[in-house]
Amino acid sequence: MADSVFVIDVTDRTFDQEVLQRSRQTPVLVDFWATWCAPCRTLTPVLEKLAAEYNGAFVLAKINADESQQLAMQCGVRNLPTVLLIDQGQIADGFVGAQPEATIRALLKRRGMEPAAASEPAPAVVAAVPAADRPRAIAALRTAIAEDAGDLKHHADLVRLLVEDGQFDAAATALDEVPADKRDDKELAPLKVAVRFGQALAGAQDAAALDRRLAADPGDSEARYLSAVRLAVAGRHEEALARLLELVRKDRKYGDDAGRKAMVDIFVLMGGGPVVKQYRTLLASALN
Repeated sequence: MADSVFVIDVTDRTFDQEVLQRSRQTPVLVDFWATWCAPCRTLTPVLEKLAAEYNGAFVLAKINADESQQLAMQCGVRNLPTVLLIDQGQIADGFVGAQPEATIRALLKRRGMEPAAASEPAPAVVAAVPAADRPRAIAALRTAIAEDAGDLKHHADLVRLLVEDGQFDAAATALDEVPADKRDDKELAPLKVAVRFGQALAGAQDAAALDRRLAADPGDSEARYLSAVRLAVAGRHEEALARLLELVRKDRKYGDDAGRKAMVDIFVLMGGGPVVKQYRTLLASALN
């Protein structure tokens, strides 16, 4: 692996978390390669260089196709190298073969990504940080905030990394430390939701156990709420909204109106669209 926090090695076991889930916050450029593939040896250094130059606009995930053959098949890989851009859990773009650097730059620009400004430092303090590097990145962000407490990006990146690291109480504290005049910034809204959901799931059963509880007792409001939050955290927003709507209809008072509040939080995560519009209408109907 290149010496960069923006380049990670991925396997079948880590693909869901490191590619699909990560791509909901930062686009992931997936490089399927193999040791015997000469064009791969040409392409990969170019991708690693761009990952560093773009300073966190995307993460480069390298997958050895020989060691992850089933995954490669699932992703439709037939020739090497194959590069796929994953955004919001879906394949958004890609190419096959060792393309020129200019072609790759054009792809990135097409997806709204630009290199970091030449005058801008490139500290490893962004959301796309592998788990092993998070403590160092978190420490660097705390230092940066101590030096310039007014930089909202530093605060947001710190909260994001703490959430990714499962430190939800620390993330909540970090949110409280954001300057008062910036606490309502729209960049923080999804992070606040992630913190609330993470705290709600602290010590909760896994998804399968919660589903079993709900199947055994459809009136188990806690199981319905927690299972919906787990679905939301996994990016299955519409399924989560359906469960929460049922909770609002059956037990509005549960958790101090937790069902309605969680639905509003998911609306924030989704940003808009027909599903949000549909469930806003259904929620309004359920409340009246």
